[in-house]
Amino acid sequence: MLQPLSSFEILARGGGKPAVSKFN
Repeated sequence: MLQPLSSFEILARGGGKPAVSKFN
């Protein structure tokens, strides 16, 4: 699983990946 810090970076970029949905 990606680290929480990485997920925040993806959110900032607006990637909208499924992995990010799990963190939300």
